[in-house]
Amino acid sequence: MIYCNRLGLSHNRIQRLPRSIGKMESLRVLLLDYNRLEELPDELFMLTKLERLSLAKNKLTKLPRLIGNLKSLKYVDVSGNRKLKAITSGISGCKSLEELRCSDCSIQKIPADCAKLEQLRLIVAENNRIESVASALFLYAEGLQTIALYGNPIEMSVVESTKGYKEWEARRATLCADAAKKGPGVLLGKKAEEEARGASVLWSNQ
Repeated sequence: MIYCNRLGLSHNRIQRLPRSIGKMESLRVLLLDYNRLEELPDELFMLTKLERLSLAKNKLTKLPRLIGNLKSLKYVDVSGNRKLKAITSGISGCKSLEELRCSDCSIQKIPADCAKLEQLRLIVAENNRIESVASALFLYAEGLQTIALYGNPIEMSVVESTKGYKEWEARRATLCADAAKKGPGVLLGKKAEEEARGASVLWSNQ
């Protein structure tokens, strides 16, 4: 299936992916939500044309550093992998990434390396264990518009006291006045979850 560009295998009982998936060199969209995957083969990260990777509601415990090889990746979703404790710093290699979704996991922090992603617009990391936001995200992630953190043990006062936060909000207002008018870029309130869904940069209707 070397000419297949979209593969949807969600809502099955898949426990592992074959190493031969690395031969699907034309693949741009791979949907694997609601399966039983505990790990990912290294060959998956040979898919250099992949733009969307959705792995929500599986049993992943880690996201390999090799994900950084996916230079065309624009969207990744690992939400609902309850035992996933961290987003690898290797994510910084995904130079085209615009949207990162990692809600309902056990993540303690968003890696500061995300600040290196010039195209990153949206991070949705609700219902995790995040207590603070790395100042690097506010200082250097110039395109970042929204960070949804509803359901985490973090207070807005902590966010506001983080180095670079005020400058980041000023930059948001310059880059996207409409977004700034709706309120702060870090969503913590009761409506944050709904707002985060509506803020989707990509694939919102898919």
